Amino acid sequence: MTVLGDSYSAGNGTLVDGYPADGSYRSPKNYGSVLTRRLNREFGDDTTFQTDVRAWSGAQITTGDHTIVSQADGMDPHTHVVLMTAGGNDLDFTTVVENCFIERVWSAAKCGGSVDASRKKIDATMTKTTTLLSHIQNRLADPAHTRVILIGLSPYLIPADDDAPLTDVPSTRVRAAEDEFRTRQAATIKAWNTSHALKVTYTPTTSLFNTHEPEPLVHNGDQNPQRWINAVFETAGYSYNGNGVILSEPSQDEKNWYHPNVVGHEQIAGLVHDALLSRTARSASLSESVAQVASAPGVRMRAAVIGQSQVRRGNPLSLDASSSYTAFGHIRRWQWDLDGDRHYEIDTTTPEITRTLTRIGTYQAHLRITDTTGTTDTLTFPIQVTRDGDGVPDTQDNCPTIANQDQTDTDHDGIGDACDPHTTTKTPR
Repeated sequence: MTVLGDSYSAGNGTLVDGYPADGSYRSPKNYGSVLTRRLNREFGDDTTFQTDVRAWSGAQITTGDHTIVSQADGMDPHTHVVLMTAGGNDLDFTTVVENCFIERVWSAAKCGGSVDASRKKIDATMTKTTTLLSHIQNRLADPAHTRVILIGLSPYLIPADDDAPLTDVPSTRVRAAEDEFRTRQAATIKAWNTSHALKVTYTPTTSLFNTHEPEPLVHNGDQNPQRWINAVFETAGYSYNGNGVILSEPSQDEKNWYHPNVVGHEQIAGLVHDALLSRTARSASLSESVAQVASAPGVRMRAAVIGQSQVRRGNPLSLDASSSYTAFGHIRRWQWDLDGDRHYEIDTTTPEITRTLTRIGTYQAHLRITDTTGTTDTLTFPIQVTRDGDGVPDTQDNCPTIANQDQTDTDHDGIGDACDPHTTTKTPR
């Protein structure tokens, strides 16, 4: 499977720290990775699912850096499943979030103006969406037999009853804009499917997330305890004891705010899971359908890992090798060398491990898998342990005790804003 898109696919808002240092914000807790683990558990030795997450935080469809079109152009042409989100950044919905939900000095005119500006960009965004689908179709070796799912953007970001007195903002106008975008996305996909070999399934998230929206900063009441989207100043919301109440971690990183939290990505993964396997109800065999989706032509064996590459010292590191693949028999042994000394200190018969690392440094870790025929494959992958887990080496970090991946230093004194008591934090933008 291949995951394309923007921050909603990369996984912003699912971690406290440990995002890659490249700025992609790709997380092992994004919906694509969650879905991969779920499918591998469900199908066991019969089928192995592997996922290439190419999504990048902030990506637009055709313009700027790390475009979704360029992600598609670089994907494996033999992938059998493509999952994606697209369009939010082309609409500049970030500005809507800033002006309607985050600004401390709130203005109805400023909020409404941002919404209106976004709606004016819908036509151009739909044209870009068609361009993206053309690139995907041209890249794929067998587009007629590839499952492509476009996850609708976005879930409602605010409850329905939060308008300021005597206005239609933020709730009414923002939700209306989201409805319009969803309707236009669905129509664009329907039109595409009538005349192209590549068929796209459109999967909106609006109904799923309804009643699970966060309250904006200007709201004077309590926060929604069952929000699946991070509110301001929080990240990595998770369900406490499975009762639906969300506990979140504090975050000064605005790129975590107003993104699906851990539970949100789990919910999206479930939605995509059902959409991906829905047509099997009309096929003779579930196994046959999934085998067609997940085959890996020409690959004898491949070790693979889903997990963080950066971690804060003393925090647990979870790694999942269930995406490892063998064409014959099944994998019976997973061996782990986390400190890079070529001695496999962990030897298990199951693919998932969690360990707490205490030594600061960068390590070339190894995973060795062995199948029932005795064949092995080894994967080398980096693990970086720092004091704050933001992926910046401590010797180069301008705030080594607090995660600040962007290394912002407003007064240029060599001390990052996150650690600098003399820096006045401005309203986030």
